[in-house]
Amino acid sequence: MNLMKLWEKHISRRSFLKASGVATGTMLFLSGCNQSKDDDVEADSITNVETVSANTENVTVVPTACYMCAIYCGAKAVVGDEGRVLRIEPNKKDLTSGGGLCPKGNSGVQLLYDADRLKYPMKKTGQYQWEKISWDEAFDTIYEKLTDIKEKYGPETLILMNRRGHYASLLKGFASNYGTPNGPFGSGSICEGGKRVGNKLVLNNTSALADYKNSKYIILMGANQMEAPRYRLAFPKEIIEAKRNGAKLVVVDPRFAYSSAKADEYLPITPGTDAALLMGMAHVIIKENIYDKEFVENYGQGFDIYKKEVLKDKYKPENVEKITGIAAETIIRIAREFATAESAVVDSSSGLYMWSNAVQNQQALQSLNALVGSICKKGGMVYPRGGKTNSIEFTNNATEKKYYAQAGYPSYKGNPHDGNRNIFPAAILTPEAVPAGPLSNAKTTSVNNGNGIKAAIIYNTEPVGAQMNGKLTKEAMEKLEFGIVIDLYLTQTAEVLPVGGIVLPECTYLERTIVNKPTSFVPYLNINQKVTEPQWESKSGHWIFVKLGKRFGYEDFMAMDENDEVGAARDSIEGVEQADGSFADWDELTREGVWIGKDIEPKYGDYDKLKDGKFQFALVGELDEVQELYLKVGGGVTAEYVEPKNRPSKEYPLYFMAGGKVIWHTQTSTRNIPYLMQSFDKNAIVKDTNYLIISPTDAEERGIKSGDRVLVKSKTNEVEVETLVSERVPKGYTHMTHGFGHDAPTLTLANNKGANCSLLVDEKRMDLANCLTAKEETCQVYKI
Repeated sequence: MNLMKLWEKHISRRSFLKASGVATGTMLFLSGCNQSKDDDVEADSITNVETVSANTENVTVVPTACYMCAIYCGAKAVVGDEGRVLRIEPNKKDLTSGGGLCPKGNSGVQLLYDADRLKYPMKKTGQYQWEKISWDEAFDTIYEKLTDIKEKYGPETLILMNRRGHYASLLKGFASNYGTPNGPFGSGSICEGGKRVGNKLVLNNTSALADYKNSKYIILMGANQMEAPRYRLAFPKEIIEAKRNGAKLVVVDPRFAYSSAKADEYLPITPGTDAALLMGMAHVIIKENIYDKEFVENYGQGFDIYKKEVLKDKYKPENVEKITGIAAETIIRIAREFATAESAVVDSSSGLYMWSNAVQNQQALQSLNALVGSICKKGGMVYPRGGKTNSIEFTNNATEKKYYAQAGYPSYKGNPHDGNRNIFPAAILTPEAVPAGPLSNAKTTSVNNGNGIKAAIIYNTEPVGAQMNGKLTKEAMEKLEFGIVIDLYLTQTAEVLPVGGIVLPECTYLERTIVNKPTSFVPYLNINQKVTEPQWESKSGHWIFVKLGKRFGYEDFMAMDENDEVGAARDSIEGVEQADGSFADWDELTREGVWIGKDIEPKYGDYDKLKDGKFQFALVGELDEVQELYLKVGGGVTAEYVEPKNRPSKEYPLYFMAGGKVIWHTQTSTRNIPYLMQSFDKNAIVKDTNYLIISPTDAEERGIKSGDRVLVKSKTNEVEVETLVSERVPKGYTHMTHGFGHDAPTLTLANNKGANCSLLVDEKRMDLANCLTAKEETCQVYKI
């Protein structure tokens, strides 16, 4: 059956709410994917807010914030008279959410009361074998093991990883006191590090936000913002508002996703060729002399170098057509429309940044925005001006270089890429012969005097499920001398710790208090407030890290009170001047759940934040450290199209793209929640699993039908998976969502559900920001 028809049979909102017990809850709900050019999508079909007043019930409403993903949407927890959380509702005053919640937000109650949660500290005694221990024994064991490793091999042999842990600053403080430079590394190097480095090169800032609401022409490239928005849940609502006000939405994507369905124009593109399209559009705009000369003259640097590159023959529309598969006449028309619109912006997400040409893609994207004057302009790209909090200063005892810098990989100042998690398996398994990076003259190199990595602290992240070539990650984790996992569950990463490893149960966001700084155009904060006491023996990250620091005797932690996280939250905003000169009000923050400064609109004309007040069309003149290092590792002086390193071949003729964000999940972290796994709907035609999606043509050539089991094979590995034949992917293209394939027996719903697509991706192929290239893999598919 055609997937277009299948998606029209989407699970109803009523079914979800009835199954969840949220009879009057609120969710961000996307209507069916029928293509429309008549703005048939009303705002309520994107953020359908129907919160029932709590006054009609014997309940207490506690303002808090959702943390089912890292967006930090403001929310309200409805608590019954017996102290049980009944449901999660949106906070209509919250800016980052636009007053709505997505399905993940609605399902936070199931996370809170999940019987599969990690309930108390545990010590590994054998494969899938654990024993319950006390918190004191856990801290004593960690102290003894890490002290021994530090004395034997040096503190730099400890690595720390974090993705969604709220208290990463305290974990970083522990690392600094201990003396390791290795972390905590976030998710940038397994996600979109290329975007951050690209932005830093040209904008002098790792972040930039598209002002969708005020734009008249929006191009989304590899960004499924209408289904799974990055940074702000309000983006879909703002895009719809822009469309109502006359904006045109163009979506460029190989895959026909929800955003494609809501576009005024959808352009399927050959994967990995986005910079060619961007440069081709710039070629037309410069050739026809319709660029913003005032911006270029007043706020541009190196334009002549950029212009010379853009006007090369390879960027002529007829040549770009051969690269991208988009017709030359379409490229010309879109370029003209973009350049002459009252305001315009082109933006992307991870679709452009999990390729070996990721940084170049971002240079090209922002250079096109700059070419039409859409930098620091209403309806264009603007600098975020979110709320500020105090940062605790910790003693830094680290003396060695980061492990990946020793191996010849760039270590950009300020870590705009969040470090490098990619080669840590090699640093464990072959520490004397780690694959070397672009700054090394050798093919392999020694790390930490041949000691490599001996211990790891893994905080709310899943390297076994998230790292590319997860099989190698498993082997590496098992070879550690000691490992610690701090999480909500006994994860698959915990299960591959060496015997003697420790797991510590952190509580959920509903069981603790902390102030958040959501991504925002204006100064604003929201707050997680404790809604209920921690379940079982779980503890907040604040309590865990302060206690751990005290056990090691670190002076920086001795004055802290592990039991006063409310005081710590209040102290985090005390005396902090916000970007508009205001100061956050604690009483207002805790009463309303949000605090908003006096500036309530984005700030335009912020050109002084550019390096020397200039957009860097080319990296010329006096360069900063990031620009110098980027050129040193092989980056170009100006934007350009660079062919991806890996392309289909006779042996592996199909593109294989791992990933693709969906509204229902946050990668591996939500796979044990029944609502999100759609286990409540037995009649659903398309289940929530990571099918291998394959085009009808490619399926027919292989004798494959929807529901067949197939073997997907790449140069790195192979997996078995169920297929879904669909016209939503073009010929030569396959796709799987990630986060599946858990090997964690205590996660009764997630265990052995689907396949881990990350197993297929080469972990050694990176971009110039040390970022993994998950969307650049190729494969062959065989019917089983």
